[in-house]
Amino acid sequence: MARVLAIDLGTGSLKAGVVDESLEVVAVGSAPVPTARDAPGMAEQSAEDWLSAMARAGRTAVDGAGQAVDAIVFTGHMSAPCLVNTSGLPIAPVRTLADTQCAGFLSDDPDIAARSGNLDGTHFGRAKIVQALAQGAKPAVVVAPKDVLRIAMGGTLASDPSDLANFLLIRAGADACDPVLSSGAGLTPAQCAPALPADALDGVLNDHWADVLGLPAGVPLIVGAGDMGTAAIGVGLGQDCDAAITIGTAATVLAAVPKVQPDLVGKLTYHLDGFGRSFALASHFNGGAVLDWLYRLSGTVEARNPWLTRLSQMAAARPDRSLPLVLPYLLGSGSPRFDRGERARITGLSAEHDIIDLIAAFQEGVAFDLADSIDALERAGIDPLRTCLGGGGARLAGWGQTISDTLGRDLNRPANEDLSLIGAAILGFRGLGIDLSAPPHAPGWQSDPARGEKLAARRAEAVALRG
Repeated sequence: MARVLAIDLGTGSLKAGVVDESLEVVAVGSAPVPTARDAPGMAEQSAEDWLSAMARAGRTAVDGAGQAVDAIVFTGHMSAPCLVNTSGLPIAPVRTLADTQCAGFLSDDPDIAARSGNLDGTHFGRAKIVQALAQGAKPAVVVAPKDVLRIAMGGTLASDPSDLANFLLIRAGADACDPVLSSGAGLTPAQCAPALPADALDGVLNDHWADVLGLPAGVPLIVGAGDMGTAAIGVGLGQDCDAAITIGTAATVLAAVPKVQPDLVGKLTYHLDGFGRSFALASHFNGGAVLDWLYRLSGTVEARNPWLTRLSQMAAARPDRSLPLVLPYLLGSGSPRFDRGERARITGLSAEHDIIDLIAAFQEGVAFDLADSIDALERAGIDPLRTCLGGGGARLAGWGQTISDTLGRDLNRPANEDLSLIGAAILGFRGLGIDLSAPPHAPGWQSDPARGEKLAARRAEAVALRG
């Protein structure tokens, strides 16, 4: 049975998983990835930290699997353009999705929306490219984070359509850089990386990384795609579900939309999965990030994941408790308003409340925010009848039920929570000539109409508070 090593570079950690043809994760490794936040709006990462994390996590996964793999495939966080030299190493700061230092470089050029289907914003890569060029960077090409990893292992200076589209360099429905969009961002044709198919072979594992990972040199490298694109594949978007909600650092709604809907431009964003299919994405910057903030605020020495799991269980055990009302915009608001200046608000907080109540209240606030994007889809004539929920946040007790009750929808659960990893693996197998599809979903959460009515009233209060 064939196996692939899927590398998933997230904003908080890098995960490496050996996945077999049944799409079972045979072995997995993970390593943290730090983010520098030394100035207002700053959220920068280092390629050296990525490569160090890949060495640790990749070796753990390979050793755990106990045998060689047939290919290595890549996925990673989007909206973080890497301006690299001819060796594939960044020559300018790598500014991630949460970085807003590029706000002064945003453009209102109507060609951007007309060609890409998206308005320019700090949540895309274009303004970050313009900023880096204005600060003197002279890159060989611009690629994505996952490409930096592949190039280091033996790949070429190339990317794929999903990541280049997220830099607003590709026209909607196309699969190569658009000359108008790339020149508008200040790039020459040569600096816009070739867009290879996500399931294409791009080199083989070199001797150095073969030694680091404990694999034979010559293992095929598969291009891969951005993490939202691979998540769309991993969840079976458009096949087993019409919309997929994921709770990671951010909270997202992915909706199967075959073409750009004018009513949604500026409210949701448009992207490509690794198969070249279009989907709409609602990005809510405040997903699991709000719980990370509460964890830091607590001052606990307990590890993050056990702490969140334990306190979420305690919150779920008291569902009828009166909670403060929270607008969870610690990082500004995303879809459908995209206001980075919007800030969190808490009302109704008293001395009777504790940090467990704050966890439940922030989870509720995120659920209300997700409902705004579902409403926007419905107003555009898109009714996601089959909706599923995945991601790390879905594993926390109570959060999935709160989302289900807020939306008034039953939610299915994907067979595997590591959607980006599984989607990348599917691309890897496709690169080997093995055509696989996402595993079928399992029942997840049934909405409670009585609780839904109470949450609807609280959501109305939140909307009024937001103004």
